[in-house]
Amino acid sequence: MLSENEICRDDWRFVTMYEEYLRMRSHGMKYAEAVRILAEDYSVGRATIERAVSRLGKELTNC
Repeated sequence: MLSENEICRDDWRFVTMYEEYLRMRSHGMKYAEAVRILAEDYSVGRATIERAVSRLGKELTNC
């Protein structure tokens, strides 16, 4: 089920970051700025944040 939904085994590390991302966006922060801030805060690359947000934002199928 995890591979069918493109979920990585280590995505649990990004759950708190994703919740923070959602809060930033709900307060009107632009996508690029939110990603930049999170990349700095979590000491990972911008692309890592973008991939994690993309994966965690998907709705699961076949559950």
